[in-house]
Amino acid sequence: MKKVLALVLAVIMVCTMAMAVTVVNPFDPSTGSSSSPYDVITPGTVLAFNLTDLLDNTNGQAYPVNSDNEIQTDKIKVTVSYGKGAELIAGAKWILKDGGDKKVAADYQYQITLKEDALRIANDKVLDLSITKMVVKAYGSTANEFVFDGDPKNSPKIEYAVGYGSDEYVLGSEGTTINLNDYETVYTAVAGEKDGKAITTETLTEKLDSGNKYDVAAWTLKVGQKFKVADLATAKGYLVKADFQTKYNYDPAKLVDGIANPINTTAAVTKTGVKDTYKVYAVGNDGKVVAVPFTVEDGVMTFTAPANSIVGIYNGSLKNVSAPAASGTTGTTTNPG
Repeated sequence: MKKVLALVLAVIMVCTMAMAVTVVNPFDPSTGSSSSPYDVITPGTVLAFNLTDLLDNTNGQAYPVNSDNEIQTDKIKVTVSYGKGAELIAGAKWILKDGGDKKVAADYQYQITLKEDALRIANDKVLDLSITKMVVKAYGSTANEFVFDGDPKNSPKIEYAVGYGSDEYVLGSEGTTINLNDYETVYTAVAGEKDGKAITTETLTEKLDSGNKYDVAAWTLKVGQKFKVADLATAKGYLVKADFQTKYNYDPAKLVDGIANPINTTAAVTKTGVKDTYKVYAVGNDGKVVAVPFTVEDGVMTFTAPANSIVGIYNGSLKNVSAPAASGTTGTTTNPG
């Protein structure tokens, strides 16, 4: 059976303690413009199709259920045909909405998730992803076919440009700043000029959380380098969760100092006045804690802070940590544990 389907696009946005979902209709004429033939979605976006739209339970297409009357989505097969961009897809599966009822069809979605790609720049005049057809078949029922060709008798086209916005960062320019709250822009470092000479590299510094002027993190940017700011709210949120603290034996009172590195490049960190019991750990938005190799010479610690992570100098040892991150440090005394 050929069906017409209105797609709901769910853009997953991460917040500190929970996942917030903003739902928009990409086929609303107000979302496009004559100068922008394709709507832009970002890497990591989720395309969400409601089960109730994919199968018509009132027209003889019964949802397969188990003995408890719970819907068995593993018996609903979905075949997706891509006109372009299949390589951009990370995966696709049925999901039960947060707090959903396993017996309620409206609480299920088939979600197609795009791969993450922090440095992908979008061109809204270039087609990156298109879905041309979906075939949905529940066990014991006839299949539904959805053709996304824009024909009035079928479904609207599903076509997108994929990526982030772009901007330039002028090296050495006092008027150029990095907006640490802008998570949708890929910056490209370009040469600045001072006293008639080209500036091709720049080092940005930031004090650690303690505020000591000698305890700093430094990022070095070079001409042609692309970088993007990540939202680390989820990583920060893990630190206050009881289950996280129990799993890793993390005591906030033992956190000596730290730095957030939201940029997708490493930072060189210096910490003075350290003790033999200090260790360095990093956590990202995936919630995993990794041990960061460090060097101590005459009471001064140096290490490389991983990109897109919260890095902490801790008085003690955590448990269940992942393998050490790449060090990038040199010295006489290194302790990654």
